[in-house]
Amino acid sequence: MNSSRSQIPSAYRRRIDRVMWALALLNLAICLVAGILNGSWLSVVGFALTAVPLAYLITRTWAGTLFSGMTMAALFMGFSALLIDQTGGMIEAHFSIFIMLSALILYCDWRVILAGAGVIAAHHIGFTYLQYLGWTHIYQGVTPSNVMHLIMCLAMHAGAVVVHAFILGYLSNTLHQVIGDGLRITDFAREAEQGKLDAKFTQEQRRRPALDAIASMQAKLTSVLKEVRQTAVTVHTLSADTTAAQQTLQQQAQRSAEQIERTASSTEELSTSTRQSAAEAERTNQLASQTGDTVRQGAQSVAQLSETMSHIDESARDIAQLLGEIDNITFQTNLLALNASVEAARAGEQGRGFAVVANEVRGLSERTAHTAQSIRERVDHSNQQVKSGVEQVRTTEELMQRVVEAFQQVSNRMDDITTSSHEQNQGIETLNASILEMQEALALSASSIDSTKGVAERLEEAAQYLTTTIGYFHLENESTQTTQPRQDSTEEKSKVISRKSPTALAPA
Repeated sequence: MNSSRSQIPSAYRRRIDRVMWALALLNLAICLVAGILNGSWLSVVGFALTAVPLAYLITRTWAGTLFSGMTMAALFMGFSALLIDQTGGMIEAHFSIFIMLSALILYCDWRVILAGAGVIAAHHIGFTYLQYLGWTHIYQGVTPSNVMHLIMCLAMHAGAVVVHAFILGYLSNTLHQVIGDGLRITDFAREAEQGKLDAKFTQEQRRRPALDAIASMQAKLTSVLKEVRQTAVTVHTLSADTTAAQQTLQQQAQRSAEQIERTASSTEELSTSTRQSAAEAERTNQLASQTGDTVRQGAQSVAQLSETMSHIDESARDIAQLLGEIDNITFQTNLLALNASVEAARAGEQGRGFAVVANEVRGLSERTAHTAQSIRERVDHSNQQVKSGVEQVRTTEELMQRVVEAFQQVSNRMDDITTSSHEQNQGIETLNASILEMQEALALSASSIDSTKGVAERLEEAAQYLTTTIGYFHLENESTQTTQPRQDSTEEKSKVISRKSPTALAPA
């Protein structure tokens, strides 16, 4: 009970004191009207001048206390007793007792009602005895000499007051709990408005439906806010990691743009060089074709020279044969001259002239043989040179044929080189166009990265605002140990993202 009564603040009791003073002034006005009507206003004035200032002094000095409530209960019962005395014990005047006792329920304290019931009980006992003595009249229609009737009226009134006081005490206690629960809920709402959700509810309070519902709501809200806080921390960390990844991606995009620009420049230079190489290869191919034609003509000339050398060789062999015939003729001439000399020697003087002629013929034959020998030697020498020349011509012809074949291969290779150069030039042109498309795509990616970076920054600001907003609340059983594992996991997740970001950003 003490713990329950302590829930009612003194400000509430002071406010009830002010309400009770309004009711007290209303009772005073009713008593004054009744006193004026029946001529007993002096007693009302006397009671007002004594009881009202005393009660006002007490309620001002001990405002909002139990003593102040009991004082107002005694004042209410005094007004009811005064009204009963003014009306000569009318039963309607007795209703004011129950009305005033019912008004005291606003104090939410059964002791105030008990104090009022005690005051009116003492009044009825005392004034019943005074009616028995014939000095006053509080029970209408009852003669003072009828003691049993007086006792029965006292018992009936006392029983009604006791039952009414018991019921009002129960109701006041219930109202006390209801108002206390309402005030506790109000305090909880005010603390929640200030961000304090760590209020404690006892087991006794949890047995009351309203406070149990608030405690359940607090537990659920605390759990939700903790999850939201963890989510906000995770979102804040991930948004910060996203911002860092976007910054890294932007830097890599800038470096990629610079590299692509340099690659485009190098590709353009390579394309120009390739076009020049293709032109040079084409001109070299033409020159090689012309050289091949010249070499083929030279080969044909060498072939003709070889044929001419063959004819010379044949002529040399014919000359050798002719020289052989000359040698035979010389030998026969020499043999004839010898025979003629022999015959001239046999003839004597008559054959002396013939011997001279034979000697001359023999000398001529020897010179002819000597000349033929010289010619033969020179022809043999020329024949050897011709054979050597023929061999050299044949060798030269073979070499020229090889040169022609080599030039043909060079021409074929130059054709392949020209074709490859054209294909390479086309490939480089295609690569240059692809690089231009990559530059456009990279520009679009840079624009997307800038917009994504703005979104990530706004997300980080929103996460920061959410974290700050959730941090406004003080949750029950909150500790850094409950949030540390989630933060550690978030940090590990952000590290994994930062480790993965270079490889993930490379294809872009």
